[in-house]
Amino acid sequence: MICGTLTILTLMTGLALARDIVTISSEKTAVIDRGKGTAVWQKNVHVLRKSTGSTLITDQLSIERDRGSGRVARVEADGHVKATYFRNPVDAGEKPTGKQTDSPRKPHSIITCQQLTFNRNSKLVQLNGAVNIQSKEYDLQAETVRYDYQAERGRITAKKGDQVRFGFNKTEQADNPDRDQLESNRVSGVADEIRVDRPALKAVLQGNVMIVDHSDHSEFKAERAELFFDKHEEIESIIANGNFTMIQPGRSSKSDRAVFEYDKEEVTLIGNAFVKEKDDLEVSSARIKMFMKVNKGIITGVDDVPVKMNINID
Repeated sequence: MICGTLTILTLMTGLALARDIVTISSEKTAVIDRGKGTAVWQKNVHVLRKSTGSTLITDQLSIERDRGSGRVARVEADGHVKATYFRNPVDAGEKPTGKQTDSPRKPHSIITCQQLTFNRNSKLVQLNGAVNIQSKEYDLQAETVRYDYQAERGRITAKKGDQVRFGFNKTEQADNPDRDQLESNRVSGVADEIRVDRPALKAVLQGNVMIVDHSDHSEFKAERAELFFDKHEEIESIIANGNFTMIQPGRSSKSDRAVFEYDKEEVTLIGNAFVKEKDDLEVSSARIKMFMKVNKGIITGVDDVPVKMNINID
């Protein structure tokens, strides 16, 4: 999930951990003021965290220590920031084979932005300016990311007049033969804003939400969508609210609210629900349940709710 992989934090906090080793190098000599507890590196700054191999590259790096405790209080990377994160000791899902290999270890996440700050007092990590995050679980493009690393909650926004762009993996049935085809196992889309809540394994998309499911090229729009994740940080379900509409190959539908259950491959339309399949079937009801795959059809008569069905007969 987004909030689970704001992994630049591991580099920032690593600067404050005595049990770890962080190497910082730059083309210009570092300016250190022991009285103020500050240090500044400029031009082609490289930060390497030994325990993970994670790196940070930027134009300028500033560190401020608390003069009382000596702990790092604030870190700022400014200009062409690129962070490459590796999990320790190896990436999740990788198992040692016992064989030597010359192939480079693949990073879990790569983050680029114009400015990055870590503030111990406010418990905030903030990324500003053309933020782009690419990881194994998701991808994200935004203008600003603010994440409270203690509460594990954050807010993601775009430039005025633009939208946040994202892509996530979704949970599918265990026997699905396309499980390893990552492109077909993804949903992507846009929203005005995203709020993330890691303890709840939840992300809330607000404002002009549009989501595309790449498995069947379906597209839905709503005013708000709540995404719920499983322990593998894949989407387990979505609840969409407000003027919900969905277009699929051979089917269109609308309702006040919709609930997607990806493990069951079902979607339930709630409130003024209407479904039209091709030109020969129309269904309307207060509640309609249907399979996500159009060729599997519609489940009617949910909870004894009256259903109206129009069928064209040649």
